[in-house]
Amino acid sequence: MQTLEVEFVSGEVYRYLLVPRRVWRELRTAESAGAYFSAEIRGHYPDQWMPRGGTV
Repeated sequence: MQTLEVEFVSGEVYRYLLVPRRVWRELRTAESAGAYFSAEIRGHYPDQWMPRGGTV
């Protein structure tokens, strides 16, 4: 299990915790990363918002 850090087009950064490597690989190869993210990551793993500057 790893931490997946996602930067959205808005510039906001979130860390998703306990994400299996398989999910990262599938996200990278998905036809639509946004659709995969919404279906398989958002709401499925604990997350942390990373304020600009990198400190919580």
